[in-house]
Amino acid sequence: MKKIIFILAVITLTAACDLPDLSVGSMELSIGNGVSRTLLPDISMDPYAFSISGTGPEGHTFLLDTLKDRNVIEDLTPGDWLIEVSASNADGEIIGRGSRTIAVFGGETASAAITVTPLSGTGVLDLSLIWEPDDLSNAVISATLLPPGGTALSLDFIDDGAGSASLSAAFEAGYYTLLLQLLDTDTVVMGSAETVRIVAGETTSGFFDYTDVNSISGSGDIGIDVDLNEPIEIVLSGTMDTISYGSAMTVSAASPAETETISYDWYLNGFPLGNGTTVTVGSDLDPGIYRLDVIALNSDLSRSGSLNHTFTVSQP
Repeated sequence: MKKIIFILAVITLTAACDLPDLSVGSMELSIGNGVSRTLLPDISMDPYAFSISGTGPEGHTFLLDTLKDRNVIEDLTPGDWLIEVSASNADGEIIGRGSRTIAVFGGETASAAITVTPLSGTGVLDLSLIWEPDDLSNAVISATLLPPGGTALSLDFIDDGAGSASLSAAFEAGYYTLLLQLLDTDTVVMGSAETVRIVAGETTSGFFDYTDVNSISGSGDIGIDVDLNEPIEIVLSGTMDTISYGSAMTVSAASPAETETISYDWYLNGFPLGNGTTVTVGSDLDPGIYRLDVIALNSDLSRSGSLNHTFTVSQP
């Protein structure tokens, strides 16, 4: 899934100096932004420049292109002004827009806020997956895209029959959780959970290397109960690269940079483990290679993030 974008433009209308001129008003615009990360498109979602336009009474207009986060526009005719803001990255690509009508009063001060959000529309998700064909007798791919609070979308990969598969499809812009599993017939041998961001008009790509998988001969499946649920930076503690057969590993997730409540959903080889700040795995696992993923979501489901840790359960 790199970076996620929400931009807040706060517009404050200020009066002129000591003796206000009631025939005109002024406008002070301060523009801020917030940033996030994970499976993201190549386009930079960092705002670099802003284009601010206004259309007011009697056809009066203004246009301001600026790199600054605070600008003052003076001598505005009193009345309603339609303010439109677009944000672009350092390459000149527009990454967000917002608009609002603001009332300007002569010689008075007013304030308002404009939220500049990512562009609406569809973007493309390109995914590819490889594995060792000799390791599996019947490779099966199970893939689902979960929009926050929405209905799961099934993904259909095209298998080339030689140890690789791919998918290319269009989806509405936004954040999603990707659940991906590689099975040998009906037994999971490897899986992943990732935060995916789709940006309108752009392509988000992901590559998954499952050439190291767990052989299913003589062992059976993983004994885990299925209990389903800008990006967000996650820090893991308690991880181990190798755990002894029969022992356990407790991993904790945190997002120190966040001020709002963050929830965490855990997955092992694509199987949901539940949610919470900590998870314990290992005591019921057969020897092999495993991938532990955690998906972070904020309270209104507008931002997400993911992180993973691969570990090995040693032979008894």
